[in-house]
Amino acid sequence: MPYAAIELKDPHSPFNIKYGDFYFSRQGPEAESSHVFLMGNRIAQRWIGKESFTIGELGFGSGLNFLNTVRLWLQSPQASDQLHYLAWESDPLAPNTMEEILRPFSELTPLFEELKPQLPPPLPGIYSIDLNGGAIKLILIYGDARKTLPQTCVQVDAWYLDGFAPRVNPELWERSLLYEVAKRTKAGGTVATYSAATQVRLNLTAAGFQVKRCKGFAQKREMLTGYLEKKIPDLDHPWGCPEPRTSGKEVIILGAGLAGSTLAHHLSQKNWEVRVYDRHLIPAAEGSGNRGGILFPYLSLNHEAQSQYFWAGYQFTRNLFRSLRHQGKPIGGSEMGMLILEQKNGDMARWKKYSERYGLPTQWFQLVDAAKASHHAKFPLKRGGVFLPSGTWISPQDFCHSLMQGNGITFVGGKSISRISQKAGYWNVHDASGNIIDQAPWLFLANAMGMTQLLPPRSWGLSPVKGQVTYWQPSPKRIAPQSILCGGSYMIPHSEGRWEMGATFERSIEDLSVRQADHQKNWSPLNEILSGVPEELPESQLSGRVAVRACSKNRWPILGPVHQESGLLVSCAHGSKGLLSAPLGAECLARFLNNEPIPLSMSMMRSLSAPIQENL
Repeated sequence: MPYAAIELKDPHSPFNIKYGDFYFSRQGPEAESSHVFLMGNRIAQRWIGKESFTIGELGFGSGLNFLNTVRLWLQSPQASDQLHYLAWESDPLAPNTMEEILRPFSELTPLFEELKPQLPPPLPGIYSIDLNGGAIKLILIYGDARKTLPQTCVQVDAWYLDGFAPRVNPELWERSLLYEVAKRTKAGGTVATYSAATQVRLNLTAAGFQVKRCKGFAQKREMLTGYLEKKIPDLDHPWGCPEPRTSGKEVIILGAGLAGSTLAHHLSQKNWEVRVYDRHLIPAAEGSGNRGGILFPYLSLNHEAQSQYFWAGYQFTRNLFRSLRHQGKPIGGSEMGMLILEQKNGDMARWKKYSERYGLPTQWFQLVDAAKASHHAKFPLKRGGVFLPSGTWISPQDFCHSLMQGNGITFVGGKSISRISQKAGYWNVHDASGNIIDQAPWLFLANAMGMTQLLPPRSWGLSPVKGQVTYWQPSPKRIAPQSILCGGSYMIPHSEGRWEMGATFERSIEDLSVRQADHQKNWSPLNEILSGVPEELPESQLSGRVAVRACSKNRWPILGPVHQESGLLVSCAHGSKGLLSAPLGAECLARFLNNEPIPLSMSMMRSLSAPIQENL
């Protein structure tokens, strides 16, 4: 999915080579955007006093319509509390190209500066972006809208139809696609487009909209607007619709690791009263308690649904990490880049095929030989591989502690929960003596393997996996690599001079002690790719940590409501990919509870909740 090829002789008239069409009018792009979409949908009047307002756009392009809408929202004191904006795009523009196109519109520059570093790679998928402290939620859906729109669960207040002209891009104006638009439109929702083509008008009418011609922008004689009087029957939402609780936004979360802390953070941002229980005295005392964890995307040659989920999670966590650090949160970590080094014959050929198939730009993906890999690492390496400039390491422990410090979050440590029960619409949690110590209308299980003990006899397809990490404190004279290394195991060069390596993967959890043999398991693969290092590490310079992770059979996390009407939800089985999957999963569950657009396809939601449904 390479970036769109354009001609930009004049910033006011960027030209898409593939479609042979201009992105917007030469006679005032901002004014055109306001006339056609903001005024055509009566946006300024309709979002007044609403808790949230949702806009959908077919054809994101340069982002001009989105930024123009955001500007109006920020300038409107009575606008909705939250703005949701979903955009479908099959031909994304490179961020630097967008910046060049938008440069003449000086009032939009500060808004784009916040958006630009969060823009996703040009890969098919659904990407969630927060702006303005989370008050503005942008969901970008990359891919063919004819395939992705029918997979989207959303109810929209106003639609911007801004694809290239029907004569050059007829697929985006097909009757079947516009019917999918109508199915995702609220009763009283609207649609607007610059196009006045007869077939577009007929297709919108056939989809259920009451359509009329209006005065077009500038010298264009006409445009179209539409209105949906009656709601088309609801979509079959894979997670259903949560029933409102009489007591409002009050929730208990069991587990204070990555799953629980990210849930607490996202719900507190939506003004929920959150209480988190954990059997340990501090958050992140088990599987999420390592000093370092690596954050990198899932490079699957087929880029199937699981790969798309982890790419989206990678982008979401990286943006959240940046946001928390910008707020001054003391979270260890660095966007220092990552090298995934060749381990066996065929690796380089597979990565080359991946590069050719998806055409990722160099800021996301680089094939490198041993010399170039050594240059990036500033350390002699024996093999080449893939360099990911955006590869990041984060301290999961710091991350969890920072997330738990939000307003409205109460942490209760040192409490073992023996069972849960439900009565009169409330969930009760019982301590080790069987006494009820708290109750709330909503309950989240984010306690990994502990979930199986609270909901017996279900196994949920979970299995415990032991992992040991190794910490090596070499002599101060030894210079560490300056990028994260992966090759059989991973190595994170901490700023204080310590090398963190890991992690073992062992099904047996009978012995949870730190073992010298497992230190060597972590070190041996790295020894094969590093030059000038000892074959074995001195035991006196080593320390480590052992924890148990919960993993599912299919390596998907388990996410979703147990019963749509019961108020019980689950987030677990994030395994060794907790940093990739837990924050995005928490955002999706928080949006589910608030009846907001969820940045997942319907097939993804079914995959994530499949073990729940199988165990009901």
